[in-house]
Formats: sequence, structure tokens, C-alpha cells
Amino acid sequence: MTSTHIPKLLSVTLLTVFVSGYGANAQDKKQLEADTQTLETCINSSKNSSKVPLGNKSSNVAMSKPEACIGIIANPCLGEEGNDTTVGMTDCHLREAAAWDVRLNAAYKKILALPQNVAEAYRKEQRAWIAFRDAACEASGAEYEGGTAAHVARASCNMELTARQALRLEQAGWER
Repeated sequence: MTSTHIPKLLSVTLLTVFVSGYGANAQDKKQLEADTQTLETCINSSKNSSKVPLGNKSSNVAMSKPEACIGIIANPCLGEEGNDTTVGMTDCHLREAAAWDVRLNAAYKKILALPQNVAEAYRKEQRAWIAFRDAACEASGAEYEGGTAAHVARASCNMELTARQALRLEQAGWER
């Protein structure tokens, strides 16, 4: 492994550790619970209503799909005072990624309760997805390598892909 690969590997590793460790203290746990509830409310609204506010776009347009909830936490967070820094922007994306990760893990747990052959197929798929997510987010940050924007790009990618996978697994577990 060359010395240029070490910072990239370290960045992805730290990003993964941060997301998995988010919520470790009492304040983070309260925030994670509130963020998880925000996602729940948004997703329920998207299922029970014809329109919900777009979380991932700065627009007045509304959509009736759960995907519209992606960004519902990060985007307002990005507009808060002090979050116009690399650390602030990264934290906003990681904060939402942590809430989506709660949903993803709950959906995955339900899938593992399905018949063994189905559960095993999803287990295999989930392992491959994790490798894909890590590689995709590493590539997302590569364009900015050497600058602090690489961290923001990786965190944003992690949030987006975790959200989409959570929604996909929720649908897969619900349909069975």
C-alpha cells in the first residue's frame, strides 16, 4: 500500500467509525432519537399523503416518495450558524447518515427473520453493498483529495447511499 492510499483508507475508516459511534453520549442519543423520529414522520407522510417537502432539494416542489426525505435533517442543519465549515457540513451529513443507519439496521433485522434462504441472500447482498458504499464514497471524495471538501463529499455520499439502502431494505422486508 502506497503512502497516498493511507490517508484515503484512514478517511473512509474514520467516517465509518464516526457514523457507527454517533449517539455514544447522552446528547448525541437524544439528537439521534429526534432525527430518527424526523425521518419516521417524513416517511409516514410520504406514504399517507400525496406530497411531502423535498428534503434533498432546495425547492418548493414536493414529492410523494420516501426518497424525498433524504436530506430532511442534513439540509436544515447545513443552514444553521457555524455549519458552513468543513467540520459543520461533514457533521450534518453524518448526523443524518446515523439516523438512516438506525432504519437500515431495523429493516435488516426484519429481513434476517425471513426464511433462511431469503435471509442468507440478503445477508450476502448487504455485505456486498457495504463494500460498494465504501468504494463509492471513497471515489466521491477522490475528486477533492488534498482538500477538506473530500470529507464533506464522502459524508454526503455515505448519507445518500445509506438512506437509499435503508429504504430498499424496508421495502424488501415489508413486501414479504
